Amino acid sequence: MMCFCDAFASSAVLVATCASGAASNAWITEEPAQRIVDRFVDASGGHAAIEDVRSFHVSGEYTLTGVGLTGSIDLYFAQPDKLYFKVELPGFGMVERGYDGEVGWSNDPQLGVRIITDGELNSLQRQAIRMFSILPGANTYKNVTYSNIYKYNGEQCNKLMVTINGDTYSEFFDRDIGLLVGRREIQISAQGPAALAGAVSEYERIGKFRIGTRWTHSAGGNIWTAKYKRFAFDKVAPSVFALPDAIRNLIRN
Repeated sequence: MMCFCDAFASSAVLVATCASGAASNAWITEEPAQRIVDRFVDASGGHAAIEDVRSFHVSGEYTLTGVGLTGSIDLYFAQPDKLYFKVELPGFGMVERGYDGEVGWSNDPQLGVRIITDGELNSLQRQAIRMFSILPGANTYKNVTYSNIYKYNGEQCNKLMVTINGDTYSEFFDRDIGLLVGRREIQISAQGPAALAGAVSEYERIGKFRIGTRWTHSAGGNIWTAKYKRFAFDKVAPSVFALPDAIRNLIRN
């Protein structure tokens, strides 16, 4: 879903499953990984401005392309690693996921309320560390290596291998401006692992930042898109990330 971003990737796999470029590469001159990351951060608004963000709420439209369903998506984030998001689709209902820094949880019409663990929790934590891919989080690129020049979605990109919580995935960056173009990774959902491909586009100036407002993801034959339209920074109440009573009951039992 997350893409969500990322926003949403493992949940997006869940929603798409419930509701329902060919690439070539060639080695060229290597570019240091940290320089690529720094260009991305600078193009997105700069280290200082991004590090000042303590929380945000982003909302917009969420579309399952294959089945023609369009609903709403809301992403909430708070430093250092708290998140909550929900997707609502007509005729299907609402999918929620949250992580309060310790406990991950999910609620959807098919599987109900449950605590997220193991690889699925790792995928959720990765989304939190990446700040839903709305902005390049300070802890996202602590372990990166340069790979090569890679043609992704028809564009020549710098390819980096990024590792978070022991999981390594690929990200692709525009070679001129330095912005993120897309990502390939394995996301874990309740249905198991899925190879997820994401592409980000329609970058817009939002206050101090340049943000990709459209994410398109594909996995397992499903395609979904999130178009972000509304952004609010540093206005999220801590109560947004509180565990639901149903999750607290599960923990007690």
